[in-house]
Amino acid sequence: MSKEGAVGANENVKSFVRQTHWALIETGIIIAATIMNTIVLSRILTPSEFGAAAIALAIANVVQALIIGGFGPAIVRLGPELDRHLSQQIYTLVLAASLAGSLLCFVLAFPISALFEEQNILQLILVSSCSILFFGISSFGSSLLVRAARLRDIAVMVFVAKTASITIAISIAVAGGGSWALIASHIVFVFTQTVWVLVAIIGGLRPALPKQALVGFIKTSSLIVVENFVTTVTVRFFAIYAGLHYGIANLGLLNYALRLVDELGSIIVRTMNRVGVAYFSRLRDSNGSIKDGFAATTYLSTLIGAPIFMGLFSVIDELILLLSSEAWVSAIPMAKILCLYWIVRVMRIGTSPIYKALDKQSYAILISWAVLIYLATASFLVRDLEFIYVVAVFAARPVVSLPLGVWTMWRLTGASFVEQFAALMQPLLFAGIMLIVLEGVVANQITHLAEWESLIVKVALGAAIYLSLTALFDHKRILRLPDLLTGQVSLNARPPSK
Repeated sequence: MSKEGAVGANENVKSFVRQTHWALIETGIIIAATIMNTIVLSRILTPSEFGAAAIALAIANVVQALIIGGFGPAIVRLGPELDRHLSQQIYTLVLAASLAGSLLCFVLAFPISALFEEQNILQLILVSSCSILFFGISSFGSSLLVRAARLRDIAVMVFVAKTASITIAISIAVAGGGSWALIASHIVFVFTQTVWVLVAIIGGLRPALPKQALVGFIKTSSLIVVENFVTTVTVRFFAIYAGLHYGIANLGLLNYALRLVDELGSIIVRTMNRVGVAYFSRLRDSNGSIKDGFAATTYLSTLIGAPIFMGLFSVIDELILLLSSEAWVSAIPMAKILCLYWIVRVMRIGTSPIYKALDKQSYAILISWAVLIYLATASFLVRDLEFIYVVAVFAARPVVSLPLGVWTMWRLTGASFVEQFAALMQPLLFAGIMLIVLEGVVANQITHLAEWESLIVKVALGAAIYLSLTALFDHKRILRLPDLLTGQVSLNARPPSK
């Protein structure tokens, strides 16, 4: 690459990084909306109604991952070859695949619903199938927005879509719609985004016959589809297994815990994947250091994610007792176990975008299959134990994925185990201190307080402890974060002395 080209590519990276705060705003909107929606619905719906909706959405998500799960990341990682003609070909492929996915889900609804006694699961799956078409179109448009660094537009779109979905969900739940509230919430969310991107992004595109240029895109997206499908199957088929073996009510409790904890983590991961693929692709095109970029994103994800899930672990008891009905008390241990999973998982969310940006999906596929084999084997071994042990096995997936992830990042970026750990050590330490103080000291001193008072005390003290430690001992790295992400300085480099 020429000097002028390198400078231009580096400016491209800087321009993209300057827009990433909108991705954080988008994540915050979805997290806040998901918590509020889950809490309100849990006061109206029963665990069985949550469980029935979980089955329907699990089937739709598995088919969605199989048919169109790789298109979005593959679009984002494309280089300058993505012109209008190729965009029209990809749009045609997305439409055809999305329609096929909806049809496949529609057909699968009949044999799968026959496995369950609940009468309305068939109808729930049939209606959920239409969300696959909407998701395909909205994912295509959102990927074009990410490529154009229009992250602000995505944040506004998500805010409008979430507001509409919450309004519909609560209205249907209050009217006695049961599981339909959750299904409608999901469909309205993706439908609103579909309308938005059709008007703002892809309204001028017209379907076009596939040509040779589409072959490379299909190859890349197919590899991503395999990894996404195996990952989705691991989670969604576990939900189906739980519903069959332990009953819809237990699945409803797990679904509630997942919507409070796992869904929040998944939102962060989806945002990181969407932004991260574009970021590392631009870094790759500018001949920047993937190793330094990985260290910077690992530091950032731990800085934000570790205190969120350690804090949630500490306050989840008060949160559920205060905001939900007594029917959900049994979900507290499940939610705590899932918090432990995400404390580990959030430290590694920068790996998946690197696999996609560098076209090294084979590593991700290897890890996904290893996790699936572990979960299937472990679930079989504990099948006769109480449901909480099965949830613990589900949350222990990092015992397989973590060492494999460290090894693959060493192979791809050259970052040793020590360097990978150093990138996350400080924020993880500060969040750990916060959790120890909250659970070891504060919790014993506030037992006489009501749930809402205890919740406020823990949140306020936890935030004060973590922010104080970070401001005192890590403020220099935070101030240099834009330079870290653009590769102008290394994460562990000493700042210049004044």
